[in-house]
Amino acid sequence: MAKKIVPIAPGQVTLQRHSYRLFNAYVPGDVTKADLTDPRLWSHIASNVLPGDEIRVLAEDMSFRAHLLILYKQGSEISPKVIQFDKFAEEDKKGMDAGENGYIVKWQGPSHKWSIITPDGEKLKTGLQSKKQAEQDLADHLKALAR
Repeated sequence: MAKKIVPIAPGQVTLQRHSYRLFNAYVPGDVTKADLTDPRLWSHIASNVLPGDEIRVLAEDMSFRAHLLILYKQGSEISPKVIQFDKFAEEDKKGMDAGENGYIVKWQGPSHKWSIITPDGEKLKTGLQSKKQAEQDLADHLKALAR
């Protein structure tokens, strides 16, 4: 016997803006895909989300983006499910090639802004407002080293 299909009632279909909320989160680049599902990562914002809400996650260093669906909430604990995860290779990120000196001027997201990265991967300076300012600060740094 065939399964009976019950039509969806008009009240079960709503405009997206009335059904769920979409949040944006910026996380450090060293956060892993597994970390995104750890309730501890979200403990400070758990009270703001509901089951069915979604979170668009972007790494501050632009190394990945993810899309999460909140499946469950109890108190200050939520259970996010990764429904999409895109990791970007270094070569995907234009304008981040190390110069001849090995330093990199790189956009690191809204909190760190433009940064100067040393050849060994350490942040020399962060929070610079523009790429031009970061490049000028790097040039000044290299001049000081040459003295």
